[in-house]
Amino acid sequence: MIGCLSMSISLEDRLCCTGNAEPLSWQTRVCICTETCAALIFLHYHGGIAHGDLKAGNILLNANFMPKLIKSGLSHEPTAGERSFGSDVYSFGLIILQLLIGKSALKLKEMVHDSFILENLKGIMDFTAGHWPLEQARELAHMALRCCDINPSNRPDLKFEVWPVLEHMRILSEGSSSNLSGPKEPSEPPYFICPINQEIMQNPHVAADGFTYEADAIRCWFSSGHNTSPMTNLRLANLDLVPNMTLRSAIQDWLQDH
Repeated sequence: MIGCLSMSISLEDRLCCTGNAEPLSWQTRVCICTETCAALIFLHYHGGIAHGDLKAGNILLNANFMPKLIKSGLSHEPTAGERSFGSDVYSFGLIILQLLIGKSALKLKEMVHDSFILENLKGIMDFTAGHWPLEQARELAHMALRCCDINPSNRPDLKFEVWPVLEHMRILSEGSSSNLSGPKEPSEPPYFICPINQEIMQNPHVAADGFTYEADAIRCWFSSGHNTSPMTNLRLANLDLVPNMTLRSAIQDWLQDH
């Protein structure tokens, strides 16, 4: 149904396998990290807004495991004493560690300021995610710990330092032929799916929020009176759409092979 997203469960519940849900594979976890990072980049760079309460319980996943950030209220770049963009980066680091290790954010906060995680990573990774390549897992853990640096000025920039690394990991994970011990997930890459109509995109276009949608679906969203992002609920700077030719070519190649 166009006009709303079929969000089903929070990331926190999914990691806890609430309702006997199957564990998320490591490939899906990488994708969730990447898309969550993209949403934060949009908030910080395009909206001038800090989320301020980023946690697994405030990330909803749809049927294709695409995340959407929720919160009772978002705030502009805070003043002294309030939460900051740096706080979002710290919280994102904890999210990455939760996806990697499977422990609660509370327990992870006790571990991020020493060398325990990197020294013991192989033994503490969440085995239910399947066979996570150790080199990639170490790189992800190192990135997460940088995000959780006690000194905010030492935390990496999401747009220029974190997202490129995650996007590269996502591309590598899509080509992985590892046997999964996790659930049987959609055969098509999740980012081929339009967030609005939940179908493989034929004519993908990028909106002002930085997300890609099926052209007809996002135009219908606009024509129904919306001037906000379907993914973030924030008002868009404009209603312009730009064809995503790279993604369209990738989808066409995938369809030919399947």
